[in-house]
Amino acid sequence: MNGIDLINGSGQTIPTACSLTEPVCRSQMLTVWRRLHIEVDSMREADGNFVIGTTVYNTRIKPYLTVPIVVDSTLEAGRFENGRVVINGNSFRVTGNDTDSILVQNNSGSTFSFGAATQFQLYDDDDFNDDDGLFGGDGTLDGDTGEDIPEPDRALLTAESDDPNSNIFAAAYIHPVYDVVDSIDNTYFLANITGDDGPSLRDLFTARDLKNASMDEYWNVYLLGAYQHTLSEDNDPTDEPCISDPDIPHCVTYGISTPFDGGDAGTLIYAEVNRPNESPGYSPDPNNLYSMAVTVAHEIAHLLNNDHGQGGIMGIDDSGDPVSNQLSPTMINGTRNLMHP
Repeated sequence: MNGIDLINGSGQTIPTACSLTEPVCRSQMLTVWRRLHIEVDSMREADGNFVIGTTVYNTRIKPYLTVPIVVDSTLEAGRFENGRVVINGNSFRVTGNDTDSILVQNNSGSTFSFGAATQFQLYDDDDFNDDDGLFGGDGTLDGDTGEDIPEPDRALLTAESDDPNSNIFAAAYIHPVYDVVDSIDNTYFLANITGDDGPSLRDLFTARDLKNASMDEYWNVYLLGAYQHTLSEDNDPTDEPCISDPDIPHCVTYGISTPFDGGDAGTLIYAEVNRPNESPGYSPDPNNLYSMAVTVAHEIAHLLNNDHGQGGIMGIDDSGDPVSNQLSPTMINGTRNLMHP
């Protein structure tokens, strides 16, 4: 062998075009492709992604000032920076918050007063499709209430494609197909998942139609469009410290996978953090290493016997930050030796 060619004892390549003068010839290479059946669902419309409570003290907010407001609710520190609060029908920008207070900015020329036990509704800056804009007085931030969570971007997992630019697994002779069932876009909504262990993730796969079917002869994985990860890794506040690893200054999760266990291999992709306003550098262009399409391909690669540090779309260290949007030779080898996802 010389690469994919057969050679004779003299080092000459044995041709595939046979003629009467050739002592021997070879056939064209036979390539066996596998199909990866991907079931795709997404969460339903966002709901309840806000906090309702009451104020503790009488408060007056003079024009163009920022004042703290003590509240009766227990808040996640820093979560509501750049968000908005609605009090007595008036919207105010929130510049930050502690566990029992919020910093409210009055950008108008009017003075607002309200008493103790006044109800408020508090939103952070979540806006998965960037249709509310940055808070600039328009008061449109609403926790994406009533907006449907989309299916993940599969631009690098194009069905039946032989082109590695549109199907990164073509390099390992794998065709994605989406022929299992119709997609479901109304699985139940969670603003934050409760945990990143296998059982917690599999609890979200309740809408999966094809269960316990991934086997040596038939590969099936589950791909769910979700909203955002746990409270400690959802980028609220921006530059959120990493509780799970204090050595990492910024902790945000764009997607997560759980491997095969009784046919429950699956991936969650988070719409809220996979966007430019939440994560500067993100782009809808699948050629950009910081795009949802790359996140999707990276997470599916986890289910196909690949891990961080293997190069290519899995990165060169434990962070898993991609160095390309393709499979590395190590990934190709690992994927081709896989019995099932």
